[in-house]
Amino acid sequence: MPEQTSKTRQDFGKYILLVFTKELIRNTASYQKLVIKEQSKKFSAEKKEAEKTVETEIKENENAVKQQKKQVQTIVKEKIKRDSQHLLQLKKRTFEIPQSKEVNPFRAFFAQRAPQKRAIPPMPQIPELILPPTVQYLRPVPIPIEVNLKKLTPLVRDPLVRIIECNGPNENVVVIGTMGRKKTGTVLNKEEIDEIIKTFSEATKIPINEGIFKVVFGKLILSAIVSDVIGSKFIIKKMPGPPVFHR
Repeated sequence: MPEQTSKTRQDFGKYILLVFTKELIRNTASYQKLVIKEQSKKFSAEKKEAEKTVETEIKENENAVKQQKKQVQTIVKEKIKRDSQHLLQLKKRTFEIPQSKEVNPFRAFFAQRAPQKRAIPPMPQIPELILPPTVQYLRPVPIPIEVNLKKLTPLVRDPLVRIIECNGPNENVVVIGTMGRKKTGTVLNKEEIDEIIKTFSEATKIPINEGIFKVVFGKLILSAIVSDVIGSKFIIKKMPGPPVFHR
């Protein structure tokens, strides 16, 4: 019995010595540096893994946007091609209509004096861009700055006008507002339409591509179909908000 008690005391003393030595080592500066180094390595590895995951998600979203943009451009190009062929057929049929040889002088006289009323062209059909779900919650915010749109500047500054429509080259510009939908005396040719779209592109630093082009600048939203075949067309919408300050 005394031998067993002595052995137990020795084992217990060894255990106490080991624990004491371990605590001494854990409280040394070298051990603390080693622990900090290991934790830093672990944190760096976790950070790199998180950055990889974020980069992968960003690339997937960018690829999805590019794919949708290509699909929309393909649809628009096909529609523009069909519309162009339809217009050519209509023009061909118009030229093929035989003219009557008998001319009534009274009818021609009154036809010249009668005022010619032109119907208001329909609103340009511009498809909406489909954004990925991750950015669909974003909404444009009106900013009190303006851009020089030359002939359209008076319409942009008119508080009664909310929407400005241009249905193509040499077509009367149409406005929508408190007065309803009304045709104006403003007519834009191809160069002037391209200049307006170019002005928005330069102001927003967004390049112009054939097909759908939609940007926001100041308190204006431009939605356009860019085409060299039948001519570009656009709609300018004013966002509600405080009035624009003019210098």
